[in-house]
Amino acid sequence: MQISAMNNRLTLMNRKLKLIFVLCLVGRLAISQTLISGKVVDKNTSEPVPFAHIFIVGTSIGSISDLYGHFSLKVPDQHLAKEFQVSCLGFEPTSFLMKNQSEPIIIRLEEDIIRLEEVVVKPKSAVNLLKDAFDKIYDNYDTTNLIHSGYYKMVSKVDTTLVRKIEAMIDIYKPKLDTQKEYKRLPSDSIYISEMYAQSGKGIDYKLKAMVDWENTPYLLGNRDFVREFAYVKNSEESMLDRYNFRVENMILLQDRETYVISVTPKKGKRKTYWNGKIFLDEETLAFSKIDVTSTPKMFKKLKTGLGYKLQSKVNNVKYDSGAWKESVNYIFSDGKWHFSSVNSSKQFLISSKKRNMIKVPVTATVQYKTLNVTESNYSYDSTAYLPKRNEGYWKVEQFMESKYDSTFWSEFQRPYKTDL
Repeated sequence: MQISAMNNRLTLMNRKLKLIFVLCLVGRLAISQTLISGKVVDKNTSEPVPFAHIFIVGTSIGSISDLYGHFSLKVPDQHLAKEFQVSCLGFEPTSFLMKNQSEPIIIRLEEDIIRLEEVVVKPKSAVNLLKDAFDKIYDNYDTTNLIHSGYYKMVSKVDTTLVRKIEAMIDIYKPKLDTQKEYKRLPSDSIYISEMYAQSGKGIDYKLKAMVDWENTPYLLGNRDFVREFAYVKNSEESMLDRYNFRVENMILLQDRETYVISVTPKKGKRKTYWNGKIFLDEETLAFSKIDVTSTPKMFKKLKTGLGYKLQSKVNNVKYDSGAWKESVNYIFSDGKWHFSSVNSSKQFLISSKKRNMIKVPVTATVQYKTLNVTESNYSYDSTAYLPKRNEGYWKVEQFMESKYDSTFWSEFQRPYKTDL
């Protein structure tokens, strides 16, 4: 009897051990991942496509290409056979199935802009078109107090190590367009937060973080609306036309509307020429419908000669070796008016620090914003949703962002990169 009971216990124990082994094996299989990497490029020019969203259809797994089109994505093995999709503003979305996971892949996107076949006679020079566009700002854009409600996302990294990630549902309160003022008196947009998810990386000391965490709150989003600066800032039109060369390149269809593409390049010998880029003017309304800019070397030089950078670089033992900015700001036509629609932004630097044995390590900070709704405002807002300013204290800002986190909201939230950010 005793021997039989002991055998039964041994048999039961053996079964439990087998079950534990099977569960462990299943667990390991469930978390097994494959690193997918590659580059997104323009199909026609082979130029890199920044800010492209690469994701697996039907999941929340995704990545964003950097300034040079590169991306990497950790994919659980059970999702490798699923459909991958790639989308980016200005390009046709595409999808594909993964064939060889061990080799970097090249994704080629087709421009989502139909070039007009016939030759369009340009009635005016680029400068005259821009002058008319400046004059029509108050006709083309809503002059009332507005709330732009939308989705905001920021990711910053040192090499592949996360510094900070922020996702938020925000309201941008925009004061009405009324008078031109000096730049220092420019009424700034106010950022109010309804929901926020913030994540800070580990393994980066606070001094290094202070030198690379440029977009640590959504506040700087309020500075991306170029048209409001054109409207508000005194002499902005004259200053811009004096410092840059403008040329009408061609006509395209943008938002199914005929649009002038005007190239922007710095004039030789002019100071404060910080940008190269393109301005897109709607032919019918002469509204600014899209502005793409890339920083010139003068922008980086200005940063490095600033007293603030010199002091912080010495205190924190970090120096910037090189750097570039890229901004794409879009406006949308709705109900007879143009509205601030979306932002894609990237800052990329190479930094060095002898103390940390770092030599030209890449640092990136990408920002995406998409307006989901525009309403008029009487500025009666909930003060508890107000994002503290940076000068009110770093920890106060951190605590506030943590207080706006709702795990239930974010677990159910369908991120815009699944659709059309």
